[in-house]
Amino acid sequence: MEIKEAIRAVFQELIVPELDEIRRDQVEMKGRLAAIDKCIDDVHARMDDVHARLDDVSGHLVDQSRRIDEINGRIDSVREELGRRIDEIHGRIDSVREELGRRIDETNRRLDRLYEVIVRREEHDLLEQRLAALERDVAELKQRVA
Repeated sequence: MEIKEAIRAVFQELIVPELDEIRRDQVEMKGRLAAIDKCIDDVHARMDDVHARLDDVSGHLVDQSRRIDEINGRIDSVREELGRRIDEIHGRIDSVREELGRRIDETNRRLDRLYEVIVRREEHDLLEQRLAALERDVAELKQRVA
């Protein structure tokens, strides 16, 4: 039994201190693992918050996209309406242009007629002057003859 006790004593001197150190390390590792698990749980909680915020942002973006589509539709309808109005205004401008052209032509004809009348009056005045001169000449001739 002495051998048995000698072997036991050697084991206790060599292995027991190592086992005690392994047990202390194991306790320390359990504490570290608990801290790591807590950190992982915190990270998971933060990731859940981020996912919730991303879902909110995604919903907001979907709403913004819908609103942009609505605005684009309204812009297209306004563009079509303005195109119709512009075409209508072009038609009205063309008709006003034609009406003004007709009025200008009529005014030009009236001015031509007025010019003709004025020229005739001038010719009439010249004829009256010539007639008066001729009448004087005839009166002078009559006085000479008489």
